[in-house]
Amino acid sequence: QACTVLFKSMKILSRWTGINVETRNFDSVFDKQKSPCVIICNHQSALDTIVMAHAYPPRCTVMMKKSLAYIPIFNITAWLCSVIFVDRFNREKAMKTVEQCTQVMSKKNLKLWVFPEGTRNKSLDGMLPFKKGAFNIAVQAQIPIVPVVASSYKSFYSHTDHYFDSDGEIIIDIMDPIPTIGLSLDDVPTLTDEVREKMLVVYERITKEVNEKMAVKRGEKKNQ
Repeated sequence: QACTVLFKSMKILSRWTGINVETRNFDSVFDKQKSPCVIICNHQSALDTIVMAHAYPPRCTVMMKKSLAYIPIFNITAWLCSVIFVDRFNREKAMKTVEQCTQVMSKKNLKLWVFPEGTRNKSLDGMLPFKKGAFNIAVQAQIPIVPVVASSYKSFYSHTDHYFDSDGEIIIDIMDPIPTIGLSLDDVPTLTDEVREKMLVVYERITKEVNEKMAVKRGEKKNQ
């Protein structure tokens, strides 16, 4: 699959950034979860491609906002990766995309990667409110949700303050699948909030770990 090959290549190329990435629970989760599921991940910056490179499972595609389909070169890559574009501003078209998506995932046995915040959280703190599209798909298809949480990049990167330290640390925690069997679309708002809260707990824990690691690194550098 083109997308899997692309992210494997990016995993190798990302080494030039100097960022150390620790991925937790990849094998234990995705060795068991071979059937379709919806993967949701917090969205911070363009560096999320490094997270995807380290946590992207086989037989997976991506859902993105439709506006990205018009970016030259990127749209060709997206086409090769079978990216599913959704029009967030047209509810009727968005719901139709949800229906088509569930059918394609079932037919081709695909996983779907979604950034449910819908846009980058430039503050690099916490998570923006989640949009419900990914959860609608999971409930309609009665397939699990697999949360993927990346620690904050704030200790080594800021878009607004224009800094990037090449000794950065990222922890990626792949959480246990959350079942949706028996749920209906009426349950989606509650499900969305509950999953976000669980992800925030993990986010805060692993971000604290990263901050402690970075403090040790910088203390060692200072003393050299």
